Amino acid sequence: MLSKILGVADGSAVALNVQSSAVGWSDPRFDISLPEGFEIFRVYKGTEYRAKALT
Repeated sequence: MLSKILGVADGSAVALNVQSSAVGWSDPRFDISLPEGFEIFRVYKGTEYRAKALT
């Protein structure tokens, strides 16, 4: 589905133009910045969910 929306052939890599910075993840809507490698986890209804900030 995404390949059709993005106009690429199936299995093709899509390069994103992202500015490099020391921040692993940032959301200006909530004024939050997480450093590269920051990991968080939560258990919701018995299932563990994990996320890691990557550039």
